[in-house]
Amino acid sequence: MPCSPAALDAELHAALAAFDAAAAPWREALEDLDEDVLAEAAAEARAFGGGPAAAVDELVRGLLGQLADWQQSIGELGRALTTATKGRPLPGWSTDAGRTEDIGWRQGRTTLLEAVARHHHAHLLGGELELPATRNGRFRGAVIPEGCAVSAGRRRCGGRRPVR
Repeated sequence: MPCSPAALDAELHAALAAFDAAAAPWREALEDLDEDVLAEAAAEARAFGGGPAAAVDELVRGLLGQLADWQQSIGELGRALTTATKGRPLPGWSTDAGRTEDIGWRQGRTTLLEAVARHHHAHLLGGELELPATRNGRFRGAVIPEGCAVSAGRRRCGGRRPVR
């Protein structure tokens, strides 16, 4: 157990540095992601005789796996930092670092969702898909087709079953 605040800070900085090194590939994988990356994967698959949808699916599944690993690692970092303090309160800088990493994860997730939406649905709006602000992972202010009723977050369109 670290005896002094300086020793505790050193241990916390070491844990953050190790996490930062482990998280770098996840950040890089999602940093420049957009619909063009997905289109390139599809085009490359077509060029080599593969299925473009399968190639995009494989890429997206891989990125979703990386997001899951990143999120799990953030949780492990929080537990490691808490364990290192041995009952003492965490310094503000370390909790800020954890929050910043969580924000980075959320931005990476949003980037992936937007890339997939733009890749699959941009053609519906003439090539440009404007995504509204999100709250709790759902699109706020989304356009509801005429003839659809909205109730408690569900849409009912023309007698069909509700869609979430």
